[in-house]
Amino acid sequence: MNKKALIVGLIYSILYILFKFLLFVNNLTFERFWFNFAHILSVLALFPFFFISIYWIKKRDYEGVISGREAARMALTTFAVALLVTAVYNYIEFKISLPQQIAYYKGPVHYQNMLDLQLKNAAKFKVEQIPGIIEEQISSLSAIKATTGKLFSLLLLGVSGAFISALLLKGGRKLKND
Repeated sequence: MNKKALIVGLIYSILYILFKFLLFVNNLTFERFWFNFAHILSVLALFPFFFISIYWIKKRDYEGVISGREAARMALTTFAVALLVTAVYNYIEFKISLPQQIAYYKGPVHYQNMLDLQLKNAAKFKVEQIPGIIEEQISSLSAIKATTGKLFSLLLLGVSGAFISALLLKGGRKLKND
């Protein structure tokens, strides 16, 4: 593994954790907009880091010329580091926020949301079933499921983004040694 690709992956991971931690501290983790925005941003923010990684390594280690295979390897190294570190963070964040999640499900806001949903879908469930549905939602909370759900799109788009970045940055002209 190339150390520069590891460093770039770690820089991405640190920025990701800082952003997610900021949301967590401000209790924005459970708001749908911020949850979705953070996830989309975290996936899309990987692409510039692939370019930075490949460009930096191409310029410093390969004298301005890099094969597509090597470029892909560097981008995938950056991605692997980012994937592992963010997965660990997501797991830990879920475990820490589990009491807050349970409190949210048992709270009046979620109960009101369930009542509103029942009014729209009266044929699907009755008001008397809401407490049981909420208990089922609480019992289905899982750190592994939550982490896997976030990582699936990251994995899908991250791997394809790594290859696209490698295709765009492969080749080049040899740098002059002055």
